[in-house]
Amino acid sequence: MAEGKKSEQMRAISLVASAAAYWSDIEPQHPAAEYLAGQLSETRKGYADVRGTMAFEDEPSSFVAAIFETRDTGE
Repeated sequence: MAEGKKSEQMRAISLVASAAAYWSDIEPQHPAAEYLAGQLSETRKGYADVRGTMAFEDEPSSFVAAIFETRDTGE
């Protein structure tokens, strides 16, 4: 495992453990919990990579357009 990736995972584990301890006074019970917390670093990085590239549709979908049309005409 690359040192940078391992370091990022350790940071995520520490963050999740400290948040859980703060909000619910729970400590990670076993290595699987720490492993899953470490995987959050990859998820966060994935969201950061696509930030700003996604947008809402320019026009409403046909379902939404049909609802508005029906509402306006009452038919």
